[in-house]
Amino acid sequence: MTTGIGPYVTPDAADIDTDPSPNVLEITLTISQQTVDIGGGVMANAETINGTIPGPTLRLNVGDTVIVRVVNDLPHPSGIHWHGIELHNSADGTPVTQNGIPVGPFVQPSPLSPTGGTYLYKFKVPRPGIYWYHPHHHHSTNRVFRGTYGMIIVTDPNEAMLVGAGVLPGATDTVQLVLSDTTVCKAPGTNDTVTYDPSLPWVGGGPFPGQPGPTPADLCEISPMNEDGSPAAGPFAAGDIPNIQRMGGGRTNEGQTVLTNGMNVGGRTGTPTAPGTLNADAITYDIQSGQGLRLQLVNAATIRYFRLILTTNDGVQVPLVRVGGEGGLLDHAVVEGGVIGGFDTKYTTGEILLPAASRADVVAAIPAGTTGVLTLWTQDFARTGAGFANLPTVPVMHLNVTGPVAGPAYVISDGTPLLSTIPGASPIPLGAPDAVLLDPSGFAPPKPGLSNQDIVLTNVGGMLGINGIPGDHEDPEPYTSRPHFASARYAKLGDTLELTVTNNTGAHHPFHLHGFSIQPISYTRPGFPTLAWPYTEFRDNVDVPSNYTLTFRVRMDDRELADGITLGGGLGRWLFHCHIFFHAHQGMISELVTTDADGTGSEKPNVDVGGSWAFAPLGGIATRKGKHSHPDGDPIALSASIGTVTDTGGGNWSWELDTSIGPVPASTQYVYITGTDPSGRQDQAVFRLKIGAPDDGSDNGDPHIHTVEGIRYDFQAVGEFILLRDREDGIEIQARQTPVLSANPIIDPYSGLRACVSVNTAIAARVGLHRIAYQPGQERGQLQFYIDGKPARLTREGIDLDGNHVSGFDADGATALRVDYANSTVLMVTPRFWNSHNIWYMNVSISHTQADEGIMGRIPKSSWLPNLPSGQSMGPRPRSLHDRYVALYQTFANAWRVNDANSLFVYTPGMSTETFTDRDWPAEEPPCQLKSGFEIPGAPVPVGVDIEQAEQICQAVTEGDLHQDCVFDVATLGDEEFAKGYLFAQELRLRSTSVQVAVGKTCTGHADSPGITATVLPMKSHGPTPTGSITFMADGNAVGSPLRLDERGRACLPFNTLSPGTYKFQAIYQSDGDPHRYHSSASPILTHTVEKGMDDHGKRRFKLRWVIGIILLLLLLVVAVISR
Repeated sequence: MTTGIGPYVTPDAADIDTDPSPNVLEITLTISQQTVDIGGGVMANAETINGTIPGPTLRLNVGDTVIVRVVNDLPHPSGIHWHGIELHNSADGTPVTQNGIPVGPFVQPSPLSPTGGTYLYKFKVPRPGIYWYHPHHHHSTNRVFRGTYGMIIVTDPNEAMLVGAGVLPGATDTVQLVLSDTTVCKAPGTNDTVTYDPSLPWVGGGPFPGQPGPTPADLCEISPMNEDGSPAAGPFAAGDIPNIQRMGGGRTNEGQTVLTNGMNVGGRTGTPTAPGTLNADAITYDIQSGQGLRLQLVNAATIRYFRLILTTNDGVQVPLVRVGGEGGLLDHAVVEGGVIGGFDTKYTTGEILLPAASRADVVAAIPAGTTGVLTLWTQDFARTGAGFANLPTVPVMHLNVTGPVAGPAYVISDGTPLLSTIPGASPIPLGAPDAVLLDPSGFAPPKPGLSNQDIVLTNVGGMLGINGIPGDHEDPEPYTSRPHFASARYAKLGDTLELTVTNNTGAHHPFHLHGFSIQPISYTRPGFPTLAWPYTEFRDNVDVPSNYTLTFRVRMDDRELADGITLGGGLGRWLFHCHIFFHAHQGMISELVTTDADGTGSEKPNVDVGGSWAFAPLGGIATRKGKHSHPDGDPIALSASIGTVTDTGGGNWSWELDTSIGPVPASTQYVYITGTDPSGRQDQAVFRLKIGAPDDGSDNGDPHIHTVEGIRYDFQAVGEFILLRDREDGIEIQARQTPVLSANPIIDPYSGLRACVSVNTAIAARVGLHRIAYQPGQERGQLQFYIDGKPARLTREGIDLDGNHVSGFDADGATALRVDYANSTVLMVTPRFWNSHNIWYMNVSISHTQADEGIMGRIPKSSWLPNLPSGQSMGPRPRSLHDRYVALYQTFANAWRVNDANSLFVYTPGMSTETFTDRDWPAEEPPCQLKSGFEIPGAPVPVGVDIEQAEQICQAVTEGDLHQDCVFDVATLGDEEFAKGYLFAQELRLRSTSVQVAVGKTCTGHADSPGITATVLPMKSHGPTPTGSITFMADGNAVGSPLRLDERGRACLPFNTLSPGTYKFQAIYQSDGDPHRYHSSASPILTHTVEKGMDDHGKRRFKLRWVIGIILLLLLLVVAVISR
């Protein structure tokens, strides 16, 4: 796998956007370990977002809504911090605002992990600017060093006017660059004992002095570290990126390789002022002389300062002119560097300095007449207590001049008017401060923290801290129990403050405040001239030189919570820290706590939800659970934007929505659970709710895939694949596809490919913490059912596996498999025996599901296939048939193949998933040749029939998609047996039902007693409501007589008829006289504790039943005596 698109392009989040609104970006970001190509012949085992470094770039406009479901496929907790965005507190993505996203259910080595592994962020973007995102949980120094980051661009609403006037270059002349660095290990014994080539140039004058250790050899094999900085048991393997975050103090170095959008652009001999030849592997970007080139820059490195200089092929410097950055566009263009008012910036005029986590929007006017290749270099910067960090000068971009621009040359210089030319567009300076920080010692009760208006960055005896107090970034969870930092500051929402940051150490520190944009006012230092900030801008990351004091203003603005309407999002705990990552982890971190305007120090409540998505089929009941707490112990009143939320005690809540009331139509929407304390402070949890169709998919015949949103394509690869999986509930379904010869391959209209065929011959699935498989037994022609690798009986009565019901049913004389999952998903596997080949093939249908990943997963609007497991999009359908074949049967198929670690199938000794794999099937051009091991003795080569004849054979299959599949299979294989299989599949679709059980507040007509509600649903969406009856089972015994379904397909068992205790409930549907001929079905098992037990009415009925039972027993005894 590679980063995919080179060093001068970033992936676009618009390619995976699922919301049609132009003002909403809705995406999934998957964090996972992937092997990526970082250039220079180096493959790195990185931690990526959607399979690439960097992750997708979020391109937004001011006021847009961002909805991001983050999926954690790392083997440890994670999260995402949206650096610089003024969002509501619960979306800030830090260890004081949320627990780390737990390890997902599909992470190896254990394929049966708990469910979950997702988190939903939803917020608005209020300001223009360049931002970025990265983890803030679980030793985030290592996370970012390994590649977990991406860019955010919020376009200034006035930009189009400036582009149209020729003041700024347009989109085609704008490049986004995410700059970073990393170190990649080599094979043990071959790791570099010096970090950088000593022959490289250095800006400090004289030969490059090199950098003290730790070297790559130290990090990779001599003294490797675990995640927490403790000694590792052994060396890292070739391609691994080592941990660099230390447990205590000690030197931590920059990465060995500089990356531009995740790749090494290749070297160049010489220096910026005397450039030499490009390395053979150097990658260039084409430009024209006389053009304007706009670079939108992010420094995503954990430590490195990027000091950028652009020079021509002749070594002439081209000024980099700042036009904006962290707060959007500026009033006027600025040329930075040099000595300004007595303040030495330590870099040359016309260069750009990007401290760690900083961003800049710069423009270069490429001089007319320029030829050859220009290079953008990064140089060393004197940021440490000893001066330079001892970093060599290396390229980050090469610009190849292809010729002159048509028309006049572009011009920009220091002072070029930008927003100042547009009335009302200039950044407005914050007014004079109207308040000071609160004194936490005066709160009732007092809270940890300081009232000092000066935030002091300290290094006392090698211990980093804030005002001499080290902060701990890695406290254990839950976040709601984390104590406040001893150096915490407190402020009232709505206040405007003027604060200072004083750097008492010998090194530079980039100061970052979460949640609020600041306006720098000045740099001061005793005995030195004061530097007034030369322009008005909003920032969130400002470098503070050694022994200087930064003065800034900040307005504690409120903002909306997740619903985009309710205010209160400004309240909460907001970190501030040095953004040299390991400095923060070693103690240079604290928090600013925003409290209510009453000045009492009272804080907001916390409301959290388990997971990020909820689902209900049409007519069903959707449920979700979560937690709530209050840092001050205040009571919390809960409410829901739709449905009903109940405080279930112990800091827990439960939500449900009955979609039959209204009724609620098929839709996708967001649900907000709001917690309100007595003072009106609020917090919200948010989750997505999907109701009804499209919510099913299928895999029929010689695999015709029908994705969960109804798109059909053929997938004829051979091996074992992940058909579908659901992260919220840990469901995964796998299929084994076996090749068969066919004499008449026909073209799949979706892909345009003519391919040889395969058939499904085995199915496996995760059911709770168990795995099941239905696959050929050791004797040919025999099917065997397995649970957790052991043979088991598949019966009509079924078995309970962690609250999921697994059963068999008759399928034209064969035993079919059915799984009723607790989350409403229904899996049905129908085996059909192919007489001529003496094998079983299987049709698969999956209904009432929110699952969206896998071969059968949802296809994004800008892609032609489902996403890869990494979250990476497959993009539009390639134009050439060859490229389509490679994309479908190599890239896509290989990504979704199972391996020995995650396979759910059962293998006999000597076999593995490779036994059933042929990566060359289907051939790009038929005919295909069966490899050894796939031949079926005595099986003929099927001779197909013409389409007209196949249409006639399949005429009784009237469901459109099934009819199309039937015609394809019969035409290809010429066997009418396939038509019978499709007739049965049609019968299942039209007549099958499922039963959903849920705990309800009341059972109508039973004195408002709570109870178990059973809902019978047709498998096909919008089908008629089933009629008949429900028999409720408790611990395997029928409770009373069958209950008739009401007009909504419901029946309810009141708890007041039961004794207190914990029961395993099940509802069995019987279709007695149903005019729609629905099939009977049974629900999953629901375990519930009945606490109150029977009421008086129930007790009387219970006693009456005992009396009647005793009388009947006595009568039987009398009859027995008389008969003697």
